[in-house]
Amino acid sequence: MLDERIILLLNGNHTPWMDAVMLFVTNRYVWIPFYLLLVAYLVKKCGWKQGLIWTAAAGAAVGLSDWFCASVIRPEVARLRPCSPDNPFSQFITIIGGQCPRSFSFPSCHAANSVALAVSMSLIVRRRWFSWMMGIWALALCTSRAYLAVHYPSDLLMGATIGATFAIGFYTIVKYGLPKWLGIAMLLLPPLALQAQHHDQSKTKLEWGGEFATVFDNREGDASLMPAKTIFFTRFAPEVGFSLDRGKHRVMGGAVWTQPMATPWREGSLTPTIYYRYSSRKVGGYMGMFPRTALMRELPEYLVSDSTRYFQHNLRGALLQVHTRKGFFEALCDWRGMQSATRREAFALIAQGEFQHKGFCLGGTAMLNHLANTKPVQPGQNVVDNIVANPYIGLDFSRLLCACSVWHDIRLEAGPIASLSRDRGDRQWLSALGARTLVNVGLWRFNLRNVTYASAHPLFPLYGRFGQQLHEGEPYFSSKFYNRTELSALLTSYKNIVSLRAAADFHTTASSFMFYQRLILTLKI
Repeated sequence: MLDERIILLLNGNHTPWMDAVMLFVTNRYVWIPFYLLLVAYLVKKCGWKQGLIWTAAAGAAVGLSDWFCASVIRPEVARLRPCSPDNPFSQFITIIGGQCPRSFSFPSCHAANSVALAVSMSLIVRRRWFSWMMGIWALALCTSRAYLAVHYPSDLLMGATIGATFAIGFYTIVKYGLPKWLGIAMLLLPPLALQAQHHDQSKTKLEWGGEFATVFDNREGDASLMPAKTIFFTRFAPEVGFSLDRGKHRVMGGAVWTQPMATPWREGSLTPTIYYRYSSRKVGGYMGMFPRTALMRELPEYLVSDSTRYFQHNLRGALLQVHTRKGFFEALCDWRGMQSATRREAFALIAQGEFQHKGFCLGGTAMLNHLANTKPVQPGQNVVDNIVANPYIGLDFSRLLCACSVWHDIRLEAGPIASLSRDRGDRQWLSALGARTLVNVGLWRFNLRNVTYASAHPLFPLYGRFGQQLHEGEPYFSSKFYNRTELSALLTSYKNIVSLRAAADFHTTASSFMFYQRLILTLKI
């Protein structure tokens, strides 16, 4: 075969001085100063911002090339290296350097990485002398792999093709103004690179997941508390990472891309997802920026509005969870804003839990909400505090229903709800004490949910001054009375992966009425 003839030509005519040269060239670590010089050159040529963007693009091409070769193709092809003792061809090979790598041969990660970097830099710099220099460097590195008999030439050719493809792809992304895709790729690099390095270790496992959703929400009626408008967007939130110890420890990274319909790229948003998750039989937890779906139960509407759920896919902070056969408890710190010259520090401490016994349930939700100042403090600005507590008793027959029954959910809740709010500049607390009830009934593909709040005072007395900065719940709680009736139907579904749901929501307060028509498609990756 031509592959073997080329190997024999190079390896069979080796000399001691050429062995030393090839071992030097093939060593990845000796090129670190060279890589740093390339970054410095890009920054000098393009400026800090654009230079770092191009560096990120080149890094993404190299990282994904390495992962694709090592973790996707190699395990499937499982080609032995020329120098492998299990390869009959190895009897004709001289092993240089004392050992032969134990991983598979096809394709070559060295070739993919070097060509990805060479092509990326050549496309960015656009200088003939520079392109020649990078091409000779990549060729020398690929030649060293064949000389050392750790790769067949066809391994090198395929690796080079993969590296060049990723390089051209990421160059096109940056060149033609698609930085969101670059951001997603860069967020996925660390776990992919780690998996590529450890794909032979059984204790490390590649994990991936995420969500795709499209939401249509048309709101009509009195706009005194909520604007009459249409919300229509698509969201894509991929995640990838790795787990250890049979999934007990998990690190995930990704991005949340939210794009309103019929809008250009610049009107969309891209936010990071990156978190650590611990999971055991009874205790679990998250730290970082993690999806709201990590919660064991959705937060009630007085803490999180529909709009907040739409456009803040992730929670930011830490979550502790305890679950048993009798119930659950979870405590959350959601850090909504980091203090700066234009942004106020904001966070919420939330706890919720429930105990269940034979259909009877006893639980509650409590929140301490804090809105601090900017730095430096602006004139007339003060720290604002808000405390909400809602204990309840109820009946939940969901566990008692037969699996074959058309009734899939029957739940009743009732309890007091209280709030304390103050602007520290006013030096007084504003209080509210009322009642909240919930009725939820599920029949076949249909669901009826009704929530009622009534009090002598609004639950959110400071909403008119601070709005969503302080309160992320539904603005209707700034009224003394609020009732929400939601009628929904599951139009189609596939297992627990795909669902398409339609809903009609009626929001009634003492002085206003709003009608929502919603259509929500969700696909769990």
